[in-house]
Amino acid sequence: MELTDIILMIVAGIVAIIGLGATLMSRPWASLVAFGALCVLFLQPVSAVSVGTLLFWGIASLIATAICVLLPGDVQRSRMGVAYLLVGTVAGAFVGLIISTAGMIVGAVLGAVCAAVAYSRTPAGRTIDFPSAKFFNYLCAKGLPIVVTVCEVTITVVSIIIFCKSMT
Repeated sequence: MELTDIILMIVAGIVAIIGLGATLMSRPWASLVAFGALCVLFLQPVSAVSVGTLLFWGIASLIATAICVLLPGDVQRSRMGVAYLLVGTVAGAFVGLIISTAGMIVGAVLGAVCAAVAYSRTPAGRTIDFPSAKFFNYLCAKGLPIVVTVCEVTITVVSIIIFCKSMT
């Protein structure tokens, strides 16, 4: 292993952490930052990031960012339930990853839905009225960008683990 490989992995990890932090702060560009981590990993030959993976998640990041940018300003800046969604999505993504990469995506979506339902049962979350169209809108507005970002970060984590195992 070369020093540049190690530096690339460290940079990818830092960029992924920034993406998660931006997600927690409801920044519309969070998924693009996490996609940046995948781009850094693409430069590393040992990583699990292929051209197809990069293309798929690049398009998903653009869609998620466009959705966030098109939201009304108060909805875009709202952090209502974002921590719930982030934790649920991360848990679902890693559980789904036990099955496959597609399982990671399905697990992330199911984790986001379960987290949104759980949040809707708290006193602060009662305003999203589960089950209703308002709940569905909330889930799409806040959940989709979080799912995309978390899946990109999960791929980054797996690539870093594969890299660390290849070093031994």
